[in-house]
Amino acid sequence: MLFTVNKPNYHRPVYRTRTANNKHTGNFRPKVNVIETTNDFQLQMLVPGWSRADLNVKVEDDLLSISAEKALEQKDEVKFTHKEFELSGFKRSFVLPDNVDQETISATVNDGVLVVTMSKKAVFKKEIAVA
Repeated sequence: MLFTVNKPNYHRPVYRTRTANNKHTGNFRPKVNVIETTNDFQLQMLVPGWSRADLNVKVEDDLLSISAEKALEQKDEVKFTHKEFELSGFKRSFVLPDNVDQETISATVNDGVLVVTMSKKAVFKKEIAVA
């Protein structure tokens, strides 16, 4: 499992999200998939129209934040007759599970998909002989 918000839980699943001040920075909220494998978690986020330079990925404590902003160019001669979207900005935050090695988090973007890879910490196991 990935992120949950409640600290007492041992399994904190990544799919629970928070936004800054419980608000979006724009009307765009990218869709996310989270995949768990034996060795890592992958968060895939759809970010069509956003370049690598527009995207910000950061980790602070156990919170992964992904955001982007674009300055909107308003042209006086342009008049919309219908408008359903605007790429002004967004922010999504995810509470990381305890077993993520935060030092190894990496991010790539390709064909409008941002992939954040988070390695799992090694699990310590040892059998102890009873004397």
